[in-house]
Amino acid sequence: MISEGKAAGWLQLPPEAFLPWAQMNDIAFSCVTPGVSTGKGGALLTSNDLVGDDGNPRALMTVPSALILSLERVLEYSKVDKNFREVLESLGEFGRTSRGAILPFLLVQASVSSPDLPERVGIHSPFTEYVRSLPSELLPTFWSASELHLLIGTTLAPAITSKLRSLRREYDNLREATEPTHWFQTVQDTLTFDDWLQVDAMYRSRALDFPGIGHCMVPCIDLANHAAGEATTAIYEKDVEGNA
Repeated sequence: MISEGKAAGWLQLPPEAFLPWAQMNDIAFSCVTPGVSTGKGGALLTSNDLVGDDGNPRALMTVPSALILSLERVLEYSKVDKNFREVLESLGEFGRTSRGAILPFLLVQASVSSPDLPERVGIHSPFTEYVRSLPSELLPTFWSASELHLLIGTTLAPAITSKLRSLRREYDNLREATEPTHWFQTVQDTLTFDDWLQVDAMYRSRALDFPGIGHCMVPCIDLANHAAGEATTAIYEKDVEGNA
């Protein structure tokens, strides 16, 4: 479903539409704008000095708390979308973890955009367009058998094998647990293991361990470098109002 949507265009947000979407959802920018960096994809672009006159880094953006895609936000969303709530509750303990809540949420939001389903099951939200904006990340979990064969003898080979087995278990459990739900009954003919790989890649490539929130995805902030330790070049925190 997701790969087909990206290829067909219905699950893609044109790059020029991302800034208007961000501004419409009250993301405030200072000194930077979201855009595309040649050869690198989505990025925060600037031609300004990012250090203030006092020598301290400038605040580059503010993202409203409503756009912080965390376990808390997903649980709040489930209160207004009965079909998604049915999916989340069917997942039991897994659905009460950040990963177990956010990945199914991304999956449902992707399905909301699909023109190929007999009906829309799920509520359109700002995150519907956010999912459309996310690129397909070609992580090693998408590599072909011949490409994976090249890893034999490296430490990466058993790690990828283990990861794929874990993802397969999650996907099989998802299908089994959600089978009675209206959402699954609607998407079952288009839902594949590749869709679970896609939302896993979205999450793993964009998730932040945000102070005071935990693991989450934050539009626009996820365009900044968020490597750990000495490689960190971006600092993010929550303000007194809960905004990022």
